[in-house]
Amino acid sequence: MKLDAFAIQQFTTKQAVRRTACSVSRRNMLLGTSTFSGMMMNQMLSPHLAPAETTQNILLGLENRISEFTLSNGMHFLVYERHGAPLVSCIIHANVGAFDDEEGSTGIAHLLEHMAFKGTSEVGSKQWKLEEPLLKAVDEAFYDVRAAREEMLVSGGMGAFVTNRKLQRLESTFLKLQEDAAKLATPNAYGSILQQAGALGLNATTSQDETRYFVSLPSNKLELWFALEARRFQDPVFRGLYSEKKVVAEERKLRVDTSPLGKYQQNFALAALGNNYRRPVIGFAEDVDRMGRKEVDAFFRKYYGPANLTAAVVGDINPEQVQQLAEAYFGCWNPSGYTHLPSGNQLMTLSRSEASPRASDKVTAGQHSAACSTATDTDASKASVICTESSEAGPLCLLGFYRPSLIGLDGVPYQVVSEILTGGRTSRLISSLVLKKQSLLAVSMDPAFSGEKHAGLSLLYVMPAKGYSPADADALVQSELNRVIADGVSVEELNRIKKAASMGIYGTLQSNMGVATMLTSSHATTGSWKGVLDELTAINELGVLDCSNVIDLYLSKNNCIKGYVEALTV
Repeated sequence: MKLDAFAIQQFTTKQAVRRTACSVSRRNMLLGTSTFSGMMMNQMLSPHLAPAETTQNILLGLENRISEFTLSNGMHFLVYERHGAPLVSCIIHANVGAFDDEEGSTGIAHLLEHMAFKGTSEVGSKQWKLEEPLLKAVDEAFYDVRAAREEMLVSGGMGAFVTNRKLQRLESTFLKLQEDAAKLATPNAYGSILQQAGALGLNATTSQDETRYFVSLPSNKLELWFALEARRFQDPVFRGLYSEKKVVAEERKLRVDTSPLGKYQQNFALAALGNNYRRPVIGFAEDVDRMGRKEVDAFFRKYYGPANLTAAVVGDINPEQVQQLAEAYFGCWNPSGYTHLPSGNQLMTLSRSEASPRASDKVTAGQHSAACSTATDTDASKASVICTESSEAGPLCLLGFYRPSLIGLDGVPYQVVSEILTGGRTSRLISSLVLKKQSLLAVSMDPAFSGEKHAGLSLLYVMPAKGYSPADADALVQSELNRVIADGVSVEELNRIKKAASMGIYGTLQSNMGVATMLTSSHATTGSWKGVLDELTAINELGVLDCSNVIDLYLSKNNCIKGYVEALTV
C-alpha cells in the first residue's frame, strides 16, 4: 500500500504522541496539534455552535463550580462538581519526576510508578507478620548479591573464581526468598478492590516533571478511593520490587536498547543537554540494576510528601463531603524530613534564573556518554552537529533549539510557534516541505523536549524523502526557517492557532479525567488552576510580533544543535 506524504506525516505524529503520552501537559491540552484538535472537534461540536463560543460559555461558569482547599499538611485539593452520570474521576499529581532522580539512581521515579499499586501492610498481604520479615530477608539477600557482583568485577584469577561460586549461592538464596515472599502476597490486590467496586482506568504515568495516579469510579465509591490512596502514601509496601525491575529492564530494551530511534534520541539528549533532562525517564540500565528497596524507600520518603501533592476530584460529588473525606484520610498525615519541591511562583522564579542547558565536555564524558560519534563545537555562536551515526532509524535529522523554561506566560509563544511550524497541513514546514516540495516525508516539533519546567530544547524531528540526506533535510528546514524569520508570522496563521486553543480546551472539558488532569497540572506548575485560563487568554492576546521575536531569537542557526542519522547501508 502506497502512502501519500501527509499520511506518513500523520503516522509519524501519532508515533511521537505515543512516545510522549505520559508527559501530556496543560498546554498539550490547549494546543495539541491542529490535526488532532480538528478531528476531536468534528466528533464533539454542534454544527450550529462555534468552538470559541462554546469554550467561552463553559469557562464563564467554571469558577463558580470549582472549589479548592489546602490541608494543614500542605496537600491541595481541587473539586469540580459536575452532576450527570454517577461517576467521579480522581487524580493525584505528584510534583516529582525523573528530573529529580539523583545521579546513580536514574529511573527511580519511573520505577516507583511501577510500584504504585503494590499495596500496603494490609492490602496485598495474606499474613503481614510473616511477609514483613521475609521482605527484609529478600532485601538483605539482594544487597549481598550486589556486593558479590561488584567484588567479582575487581577480583582476578582464583579470586574471581571463588567469588563466582559465592555469587551463585547468593543468587540462589535471593531467588528462593523472593519465591517464598510471593506466596504470602495477593497479586494486584489494590487494583482488584477498585475493579470490584466498578472502577475503570486505574493507572499511573511518569514524566521528567511529574507523576500522576488516576482512576474513575462510581461516585458512591469515593470514600473507598480516599481510604486506599491514603494508605498507599502513608504505608506503602514495595512488594515484588525485584521482579518489577525485570519488567522495567524489558521495557527499556523495547523503548531504547532495541529501538534505533529510541537509542539515538537518548544519545542525542546526552550529548546536547547539560541538565537532568539529558537522562531518560526510564533510567540507565546499570542504575536500575543496582537499586534495592533502601534506595526506593528513601526516594519515596524524600519527595512524596503531602505538600508535593495536588489532588483533583471531578464528577457527581458534593464538595463538602470531599473536604470531610480529605481531612479524615489525609489530614493527620504529617511526615517529617521530606523535601518540599518548588511549585507555582517559586518554580517560575527558579526557572527564570536557570542558565542555558548546553552540554559541556565534562557532562558528555563518562559512563553514560553518547554512543555515537560526536563533534561538539563548544563555540555557542555556531551551530553544531553533535551526534552522527548510521542505523535503521535513518535517514533522520534532529534540530534542537535551546530555550528557557516554558512554564508561566513567557512560555506561551514557544508552543504557539511550534504549531505554526508543524501543526497540521497548513503549517509552514509541512505545507512547504512535505506536501508541496515533497522533499521531506515528515516533520514534527516537540517544543518541550524533554520537559517544560526547566530550560531545555525545542526539538524538530525531520525525516527526509528518498534521495535526500539528513544534511539536505537540515538545509531545507533552515532555509524555510530563514524565510519565516524574514517574512514573519501572518495574522491568519496566528488566528488558526488561537482557534485550535479554544478547540483544545473545549475537548479537555468534555471528560471528567481531562478536567482533573488540567486542574492539577496547572495548579502544581503555575500555583493556581486558573493558570490554564491565563494561558488561554495569553494565546488569544498574542500578536504576530511576539511569535516573530521568538522565531528570530531562538530558532536561528546560532542557537541550533544538530544530530544526523544516516540510513544503514547493507
